[in-house]
Amino acid sequence: MFPRFHFSASAARPPLVRERKYVSDRAGAAATRALVSAWASPAPDFPEGELESVYFDTPDLAAARAKADGDSLKRKVRIRWYRGAATGRRRTAWLEIKDRVGSARDKVRHACECSADFLDSAPLRDPAWTKLLRDLAAKAGFPVGHGLFPMLSIAYRRYRFTCPETGSRISVDWALHCPRANPDFLPFAREVASPAVVVEAKSADVWHWPFGPALEGAGFRIESFSKYGLFTERLKQGAFR
Repeated sequence: MFPRFHFSASAARPPLVRERKYVSDRAGAAATRALVSAWASPAPDFPEGELESVYFDTPDLAAARAKADGDSLKRKVRIRWYRGAATGRRRTAWLEIKDRVGSARDKVRHACECSADFLDSAPLRDPAWTKLLRDLAAKAGFPVGHGLFPMLSIAYRRYRFTCPETGSRISVDWALHCPRANPDFLPFAREVASPAVVVEAKSADVWHWPFGPALEGAGFRIESFSKYGLFTERLKQGAFR
């Protein structure tokens, strides 16, 4: 049975922004939070929470392959929500269609309300995921659902900040793990986790962030990091051992 969905009035399309990611496999979340806090303040909305995203891809994993091949033009399609942020048994989820050109990205975002139990626990081979994607994409005026299927989910903890000096948004992500995969496409996949801590800075007009040198001094490296690319590769390796 398909869950019931309730759509918002219109899609929100943020302006084109630049992103920079700092990644460490050794940093602790608390120490990283303290370091970023020296330059930034907790975000006024959702300063801390646990997110989960279901990523959609073609059966031959075209989106994952574009990341692995280093293509400058990439697209991610996902449905994202905050775990625990429920009203009764309903929860807000967002369709996000994220296009990247080099270090810049453009994102279409559209919200709906649906069952918290469905989002948190429905198996990814459930056709309701594909229906949700197609309904949301059509409502947003950005029909991308055909040929895409839910591949895996990624969950993690996040701290969110704003930088008064630059006006940019900053997030610190840790406890990254993949709790679900679609057995129709990744038949031998299992739950996997990553020790990575990821600091991401986003701004429409800033190239350099004041906390960057401190992060690099603490062992963070600047890289084009993709949670979806990381876990897809890990699961593919597990599938073909």
